[in-house]
Amino acid sequence: MTVRSEKSTVQALQGFTVIDLTYLVPGGYCTRLLADYGARVVRIERPGDLFDLTDVWPWGDDPASRERHDMSARYFQVNCNKESLTLDYTSERGKELLMKLVRRSDVLVEGYRPGVMERYGLGYLQMREVNPDLIYCSISGYGQNGPYAQLPTHDPNIQALGGIMGLSQGPKGPQLPGVPVGDITAGSNAAMAILLALIARERGIAGGQHLDVSMLDSAVWAAGICRADAYFATGQYLHTGSRPLHIYKTLDGKYICLVVLEEKFWQTLCVRLGLEEYAGARESVLPFSEDSAYRREIIARLRAVFRTRTREEWFKLLSDCCLTPVLDFDEVFEDTNTKDHHLVTWLNDSKLGIIPYLGVPFRMSKTPGEIRRPAPLKGEHTARILSELGCSEDEKT
Repeated sequence: MTVRSEKSTVQALQGFTVIDLTYLVPGGYCTRLLADYGARVVRIERPGDLFDLTDVWPWGDDPASRERHDMSARYFQVNCNKESLTLDYTSERGKELLMKLVRRSDVLVEGYRPGVMERYGLGYLQMREVNPDLIYCSISGYGQNGPYAQLPTHDPNIQALGGIMGLSQGPKGPQLPGVPVGDITAGSNAAMAILLALIARERGIAGGQHLDVSMLDSAVWAAGICRADAYFATGQYLHTGSRPLHIYKTLDGKYICLVVLEEKFWQTLCVRLGLEEYAGARESVLPFSEDSAYRREIIARLRAVFRTRTREEWFKLLSDCCLTPVLDFDEVFEDTNTKDHHLVTWLNDSKLGIIPYLGVPFRMSKTPGEIRRPAPLKGEHTARILSELGCSEDEKT
């Protein structure tokens, strides 16, 4: 285990300042990506009991939540590399201090329903008067306008409306995937939109602008880009639960995933499994192939063969044919590829000692991302940031 500390690597977003006014995963994920690649992200938290990640996920068996109640496990992952400023931006004095920070910042990210920031006097048009070059990103469930704009929502609602839940059919009907797809796709799209806006601003194409990122639009796009090709062409689409070709049980009671789309892989598979009589049958078992007695016969033969060896044995034999183990979640972090890519980083936390953080999701050869510091305590950087603004902590209220 290697414990990392703050580094001095030059990073792609070094020099940019981001104000984070979000509380849940889409905004937190977006701004963490920006922070990992060098942006200074100032997370602003209102004092008191405002509903946020701490309240939603204080896992009972999570030592971090017991020892440090304002830092749930998910809060750790979403907020590392950031600074924390406690500020009541709904008060006149708090708003005044926020305006000072806005003047010095490049990006503001908020995650309220449309109209809330305007009521606080902090909407895009109001902020544009303070800093015309500000990139103002609004992440909401349904976008800034439209019939659903004012409805409250969470990730499962987005997956339901976006078609993802309907595509994920189990034995008893639609299922919720194990990852909050609506949250993550919206956070990714928001980060990408911010980067595009910064590029446009730096090139003189545009100054500041308002970015409208909808969780539902993000989910529909993600589902559509994967499934709309067949649907638009044929009117048909595939439920993930109805893909018998993909998942097979092995001798040790575990599972493998097989996705043989290319002819060369199918030929290799048939030879190594001793199923040469099916070498010409690839089109019969493609995901969108029509159901037939012949298709069911091939799948039954594959199921029988795969029950004769363990998961690892099949992976060693057929990894070059698009076959992989189906890992349980706890196995993922012990996988050799996860370790090789340093997707877990260990940091020294002043309160809890050595704790793990997810590493960066992609690598850059000259301006890499890195996990520099743990998630901050609430208000940990308040005094320092207010000093930069020419104020003392006593002046913030």
